[in-house]
Amino acid sequence: MDKKPCSEFSLSDGLFRSPDGPIVRIQDTAHRAITLHQLERLVAHVEEQLSSGPWLRDDGSLISSLHQVTLYDLNHHLILPTTRPFKCSLVELLSDTKGPQPPDVFTSHYWGEPIIHLLRCLQQHAKDRGLACQPGDEQYVEGQSLGRSPRYWICAYANNQHNLDAELSNHGTDSVEQTSFVRAMRQSRGTVLVVDDTATCFSRLWCVYEIYSSLLGGCRSDSQYTFDFYTAIAKDNKITAVGIMDGMAAVDCNAEMKWERESQFPMERLRQGMSFDCRNGRASLRADEIRIHQAIGNGQQKTRLNNTVHGLVAATVLRRALESPRQGRQVALEALQLGRIRKLSLYMEDSFADSHDNMIRVIDSLDGDACELLYLQSDTLEMLPSDFGRFQQLKQLSFMGCRSLKCLPESFGELCSLQELHLQFCTSLTELPHNFGSLSSLSWISLDGCPIETLPGSFGQLTSLSRLYLTDCACLQQLPDNLHQLKYLKILHLNRCIRLERMPESLPCSLHTLQLERCQSLTRLPVRMQELTSLQTLNLWQCTGLIALPQLTQSSLTTIQTGGLDPQLVEGWEASGRKYYALKLER
Repeated sequence: MDKKPCSEFSLSDGLFRSPDGPIVRIQDTAHRAITLHQLERLVAHVEEQLSSGPWLRDDGSLISSLHQVTLYDLNHHLILPTTRPFKCSLVELLSDTKGPQPPDVFTSHYWGEPIIHLLRCLQQHAKDRGLACQPGDEQYVEGQSLGRSPRYWICAYANNQHNLDAELSNHGTDSVEQTSFVRAMRQSRGTVLVVDDTATCFSRLWCVYEIYSSLLGGCRSDSQYTFDFYTAIAKDNKITAVGIMDGMAAVDCNAEMKWERESQFPMERLRQGMSFDCRNGRASLRADEIRIHQAIGNGQQKTRLNNTVHGLVAATVLRRALESPRQGRQVALEALQLGRIRKLSLYMEDSFADSHDNMIRVIDSLDGDACELLYLQSDTLEMLPSDFGRFQQLKQLSFMGCRSLKCLPESFGELCSLQELHLQFCTSLTELPHNFGSLSSLSWISLDGCPIETLPGSFGQLTSLSRLYLTDCACLQQLPDNLHQLKYLKILHLNRCIRLERMPESLPCSLHTLQLERCQSLTRLPVRMQELTSLQTLNLWQCTGLIALPQLTQSSLTTIQTGGLDPQLVEGWEASGRKYYALKLER
């Protein structure tokens, strides 16, 4: 029993364009990405069709459930018959395709996986990355969220299946670099590799090449390009998906949340990645095998690709590897070293493998010329290696919650590329290196909860600094007098610095926000407050030690929080405020 061809029943249900209407022709195959919304409608359409009767495979087996439908099945029973009259791609035939749909994310996957698994992975990926979020949404990420349904480039839907030779050769060019796959990848912001339940994707040569191009090929030149792993898990008639993100996801507030989410990724599928060997990849066509191997390069380049994949997987399973017998730990650390990974996030709280020696081994395994992001949480790490300054490419660094970290090495000032530094709740860290001001690229510092008494005199040399967080630094007594030299500083948080006695005479004119909540030992504000012409928010709530307030004339100030202050001081400001600007006083 076979179903009637899809072309006889599917073009009038609203998913596809009318048979008599014009087809949207998108000349550039790289611009035929499918939106997540379109993909959801397509899968729902397949499920509806199966409810009318099963599909028949060539081997005689029946497909009666959506969970059985692979892309091979979908291509045979829906894509080819539906698009045959028009000789077009499926994306061009969808009713809500209005024109070119450039890709946001390139999808690398194995055709033998059920299409519902692929859909669940992409739905979870979009959620984790916050791709569809609008400004104002909790998980909106500036520069990452799109505010619309994300577009995924999937070869089965983007390529014209009736003219594959032209799609794969780019009209006569044999170079793999000119195929629709690679052109779509290079127009995307990242790749998502969907790992099927048997990890067959690691042995499919097109997947191997897509991994290569994402990690070592043309996409590698873009430091913002991401590479994520996702897999579907079927259990109790329910399909969920879990991903391993390149860096932090929109849903990850910290390294702990990232660890808890990613630890659900099945270990056996990751082991397949650890044993990945691009030399063993196979393609359906021998000609494809030859040109893909040529594109990847010689044996040295293939070894580099293997090491890169092993390193990525090792970074993902590192905590589990550290908790395993010594041999497994050593394999993972060697993979880190050979893989020259760019990003590592390691959360070790409550792990029996959390030791100072293990953390030093991890840091020593990282390539100083490759690592750009390091998030490390450990209760036992006491100090960093003396040569930590070798991380010349490091842009983001977090030791948040490393409660035993006592000091930073002098070489720390050599981190010339460092832009963000997070040291919140390093409750044993009492001082910063004297050459801290050498961090010329640093724009964000978080020292909340650190028992630092004073900031180094070189602090005023941090000319790129825009955000400085010192909340709950209960031992901090004063700020450097050269703080006004931070000409790009916009945000300064000093809430609950209960021993802070004085402020510098002047602060940076660029300051937008000054938070001084519960600074109870503070008696005076900077004398030259009127120079803060960009100041918009001033929080003085419960600053009960203030005995005098400077005159305010800024037109930019819109909010002052004054609860707990002497009423007479506030009344003076209210009168001044009514005269000079529209001021909102919050008591």
